[in-house]
Amino acid sequence: MAQTILSTGEKLEGLVSYISKTADKKTRTFRVEVKIENADFKIKDGITAELFLPTQKVLAHLIPPSSLTLDQDGKIGIRHIDNNNKVIFSGVEIVGDKGELVWVTGLPNKVTIITVGQEFVMENQTVNYTLEES
Repeated sequence: MAQTILSTGEKLEGLVSYISKTADKKTRTFRVEVKIENADFKIKDGITAELFLPTQKVLAHLIPPSSLTLDQDGKIGIRHIDNNNKVIFSGVEIVGDKGELVWVTGLPNKVTIITVGQEFVMENQTVNYTLEES
C-alpha cells in the first residue's frame, strides 16, 4: 500500500500497481501507478500527488548486460563459477539500469561471473578462468 497526499491536501491510501524499472531520461523520475478507490469521483483527472512507497533493501549486482544469457527453458540469468571451478547458471531479475550496466537480483553475495565465453560453456563443466579487473 502506498500513502498519498493529493495536491488538494487530502490523504489517501492506494495499491501500487506499476513501478517503472527505468527512469525518464529528461525528468530523472520513475513512472508509478497507484490504484485508489474513487467511486464518488471526488478525485479529478490531472490532480498530482506525493507518494510514499514502502521499500526494502535487496542484494543486487551491477553487471554488463552482455553477460546475460538464457537457460534451456528460456529463463534469463548468468553463468558463473563456484568454488570448485564448476559452471553454474543462476536465474536473475533485472531491477534497474545505470548507464550501460544493469542491476540484477538472484545471485549469491559474492559471485565470479563469466563475462566472456559464457555461451560456450555448459552447467557443471569444470573451467579454468582469469579474473578481469572491474
